[in-house]
Amino acid sequence: MSIKYPLFVQIRLPGFHWSKEVKLYEKDQTKKWIELFDDFNLSLRVKVNVWGLGQGTRSFYFLTSCCIINESKVDLHFFSVSKRKTEYNSLPGQ
Repeated sequence: MSIKYPLFVQIRLPGFHWSKEVKLYEKDQTKKWIELFDDFNLSLRVKVNVWGLGQGTRSFYFLTSCCIINESKVDLHFFSVSKRKTEYNSLPGQ
């Protein structure tokens, strides 16, 4: 694929819906974030890093701050806690 043309992507992670189709790359401009939503409309931001390999090639890396994989047979629900420990927020993707 030539980098002369725009590159569009959609991504999906377990527990989330497909992202909107986003223009990932066009003429040395790269999308920085892709947002995913779960069934409760909670969002997860996925960071996009680009590694230029020269001669017109690029590698794209998709990074997120955390990923929890429940391999137990027990349904678990995860929350984040505010700094004051007074608020509990459900984590996205459950």
